[in-house]
Amino acid sequence: MLKRFLILTLATAVAIGATVMVSYADKPSQSDLQDAKQKTQAAKEELAEKQQKKANISANIEALESKINVTKAEIKSLDKKINKAEKKMDKLTEQFMDLENQLSLQESYLNARLKEMYLTSDTSVFNVLLNSDNIVDFISNMDMIQRIHNQDVKTVEELAEKQAQVEKKKQEITETHDMLVTHQQSQKKKSNELLDKQKELIEAKAAAGEDIAEAQADYEQAKARQSSIETDLAKPDPVQIPSGGGGDSPSAPRKTPALGNGIVADAKALLGIPYKWGGTSPQTGFDCSGFTQYVYARNGIFIPRTSSGQATGGTKVSISDLEPGDIVWRPGHVGIYVGGGSVIHSPQTGDVIRYTVASGFRYGVRY
Repeated sequence: MLKRFLILTLATAVAIGATVMVSYADKPSQSDLQDAKQKTQAAKEELAEKQQKKANISANIEALESKINVTKAEIKSLDKKINKAEKKMDKLTEQFMDLENQLSLQESYLNARLKEMYLTSDTSVFNVLLNSDNIVDFISNMDMIQRIHNQDVKTVEELAEKQAQVEKKKQEITETHDMLVTHQQSQKKKSNELLDKQKELIEAKAAAGEDIAEAQADYEQAKARQSSIETDLAKPDPVQIPSGGGGDSPSAPRKTPALGNGIVADAKALLGIPYKWGGTSPQTGFDCSGFTQYVYARNGIFIPRTSSGQATGGTKVSISDLEPGDIVWRPGHVGIYVGGGSVIHSPQTGDVIRYTVASGFRYGVRY
């Protein structure tokens, strides 16, 4: 049993040493930096393009809003004109009916007068002749009868003409009313079309906002990657140490503020890489301690492989005294403090390297 334990321990040490060596064998080149800059620029341009697209959509929405308001105002004006026309139509209809009643009464009265004047014995031409003293008197009486008749006829004609004028006016108002209704229906259709278009643009604006968020994340990741490469290129070649070396090795550099910033930049460059139990590289994924060991190794600091080993391999500090680049620990789990109360860690199976809060950890470890 002891022999088997020693073999497993030796195999683990060899694996740790190999991980450290592989991590440092991959120091980026100027070509890598140029490629990273091109990707950062491309991500920046794509972000700007999507931001401009959203701005254009917003401008179109504002323009549509103005058109919709104008159309609604015109519909409101048409409503008033239609109501006014309908009131005129009602008034003219009432006036027409009143004239028709007057005309009917006048015609009845005229017929009665004619009947009285020409069909009764009292008003016959013969009686007029008999009751006349002479021919002059007869003509005068006949002229009076004719004038009465003409006045009655004239009254009827005037009523009929007035009724015709009212009917004509009513017809004109009706045509205007129908024209207004047709125009109103057209404007309502236009308003509905504008509202539908506005709804489409609002949905497009929301989608553009999501695209911008994705582009922003891609741009930030590209910048972090570029920054990480620039940091790596500025570092001296690391000092190689024997396999299994820890933070207490005399050949390992101590963490300084500048080195802490390099650790933070490297940690950010790995955001989004999937969790993998036992993982120690960006190609396959990381577990929590594989992630912290990899980032530290890239900065020339070689720490133990396990979370418990990392928790005891350096100087313990309180959460309130953390500095960027420090290891943070809680039972069975570690991460890297990046400042501002935030930690980057590789959480669990099915998750990815991401941010969390430092308050969830018990203490920090400084190497």
